Amino acid sequence: MTIPFWCLFIAVVLPYVWFSFAAPFRAMQFGKALDNHTPRSQEPELRGRAARAQGAHTNSLEALAYFSPAVLVAHLTHADPEWSARLAKILSACEALAAATPASTACGIHRDFYPSQVIVDGHRLWLLDFDLYCLGDPALDAGNFIGHVTEKALRELGHAKALEDFERVLEDSFLELSGQHTRAAVHTYAVLTLARHIFLSTRFTERAHLTEKLIELCEARLGLPSRAG
Repeated sequence: MTIPFWCLFIAVVLPYVWFSFAAPFRAMQFGKALDNHTPRSQEPELRGRAARAQGAHTNSLEALAYFSPAVLVAHLTHADPEWSARLAKILSACEALAAATPASTACGIHRDFYPSQVIVDGHRLWLLDFDLYCLGDPALDAGNFIGHVTEKALRELGHAKALEDFERVLEDSFLELSGQHTRAAVHTYAVLTLARHIFLSTRFTERAHLTEKLIELCEARLGLPSRAG
């Protein structure tokens, strides 16, 4: 069995692993692991580890809906086997990273926040494009912005760390407002943004040269062995 199909097998098993992990914490909180009559009514009331495990379970199911057809399409269209294997590992690692990221208190977020959405007019800032505005994790906006800056540095300056001083100031400023406990979530969303840019690099001819570099960058950020390794 190929690496992408092994990753697909793991992705199928993960929701059950997280659900099993949540069961004893549900039992401690509610006196039983699951209310079979109204199971979803329990979810908003979950706290602590039970809530995090349930969130991981839900995230795993949502990711599986995208990952499964992607693996099958790649197999049926005879996609490059090396890239397919590396991308499958990246996606599996992203799923695990997202599942392990603590949930934050939701608030109104932009949902597509990156440098081109900001106009600087002297001492005044204008924010654009609120069509995706929603209730969500504020760390998503900070991480997405940082991920875009990293991609911009790689694309325009030739090195992913070329704008890291700016990224650090942005992250520190966000953490001052949101608290140090959100640092992990910011890092998670920054990595997930870079992973999304792998796909975007294949959609624009002028960015095609970045695909391999973005794959290598995501492998490094996720602690995966690179092709050279």
